[in-house]
Amino acid sequence: MDNLFGRVRKQRYYFSYDKDISPRLDGNPAPCAFRVSPEMFARAVRKDADLFREYREYLGCDFPAAPRPGRFLYHCSSWEQQFFISPDGRLKFCQYSNKFSVDLKRHSFEKGFYGFLPRLLKERFTSSSKCSTCARRAICSWCPAKAYLETGDEQASVPYYCDQTGYLIKHSKASL
Repeated sequence: MDNLFGRVRKQRYYFSYDKDISPRLDGNPAPCAFRVSPEMFARAVRKDADLFREYREYLGCDFPAAPRPGRFLYHCSSWEQQFFISPDGRLKFCQYSNKFSVDLKRHSFEKGFYGFLPRLLKERFTSSSKCSTCARRAICSWCPAKAYLETGDEQASVPYYCDQTGYLIKHSKASL
């Protein structure tokens, strides 16, 4: 499947799971106490042949130059592939964020999906966050929505994700 940034991702499996544990949607960090260590995370990915193959493919890709201030803030493709409707009737592009959500009781689905949600493409880094220039961003679990839940700043780095990505690269390259 092609995404906005030109990377091609071919999923060859029928089951997928989210391996990430994030703060609650209200920012409460209690669930983070159940995260595995970054090293254990990397070992678990390595044991899942499908997921490990996907990470190895990503590591072997030529990615566009690392983002820098003024470049895209949102790099995920979830909004191209899926949407969410919250229990209170809000159309959302991301399960972790209410930003860019649309109240379907006041607006049509079409207006929200085609008119409002694409505004996230205009979001750019405005800070000197190390995530804005990180070459590892393409395989990192960091995203603006999760950074906001964890730090209150959607452009802030999250040390856990930095460590997790470092271990993942180390364990993946060791077996290439």
